[in-house]
Amino acid sequence: MTNLHIPPEFYSESYHLYGAMTKAVELLEIAEKSVDDIVRILPKNLREAPAFKDAITGIWRYDFGDPYVINGGREALFGTDQCPPVQWLYRCIVSMEKILTNSQLLEFLDRLGNPSKHLEALTECSPLLVLREPANVGYEVIGFGQGNKRIDFYIQPSKGVPVLIDAKCRIRELIRKLPQTSRPDPSGLFKSLPEKFVSQDPGTCLQGGWIYSVLKWDKAALHSEFDQTDASRLHFAVLACWDKQAYVLSRNSDIERQVRSIFDLPDDDSIVIK
Repeated sequence: MTNLHIPPEFYSESYHLYGAMTKAVELLEIAEKSVDDIVRILPKNLREAPAFKDAITGIWRYDFGDPYVINGGREALFGTDQCPPVQWLYRCIVSMEKILTNSQLLEFLDRLGNPSKHLEALTECSPLLVLREPANVGYEVIGFGQGNKRIDFYIQPSKGVPVLIDAKCRIRELIRKLPQTSRPDPSGLFKSLPEKFVSQDPGTCLQGGWIYSVLKWDKAALHSEFDQTDASRLHFAVLACWDKQAYVLSRNSDIERQVRSIFDLPDDDSIVIK
């Protein structure tokens, strides 16, 4: 087990990942797989990651992945926000095991074990963890977007229209801009998302992006950036942290209502500054 990068005043206990996951899974209403089964398939370096109990929230988190860097890589940032909840890792693997082929699961686990891609892999599976009810899910689907571009998920709920959703983790590039901008700059936040999709009636199929964010955004600037994207291709975007903290942008209230009917997202505006 490697040493924690987190300052000691930020945690009340430290543990190895297996022990922390055992404690975290005990808090779930239903544990769908044993911790042994999950930890056994993890890449060795991830399996040996250190874990700690957040002193403020009491959440078990683990320390893995490349740090956030600023000033051209000369400075590294460490904090609890960049350490995902252990329970989230457990639930991601349980969820992805259900929909991936064996070869896809191996590729996903390989990305989880790559420190530079770990956060991106976790972000990718995030929409599955907040589905309100079971749904038919297609992974890396082709034929629904522009050309041969793959879209992360095609979700068909039991009621309502299907959803195409592509997940992005842009936190590193956004944080790198902070020393120059002094505040989170949403320019480029939605880049490449509209280009994934074709023009589509949201009454036939909803199309959106899922973006991992721990930053607080100026509400007007954020909405302005979203409004400049192609409304016929990108119907909504979810800015989400761990633990279901999220902010939904949409073209109209009906689209937002549909998104919230499919995903269990709180009515939370703590991500924006008015």
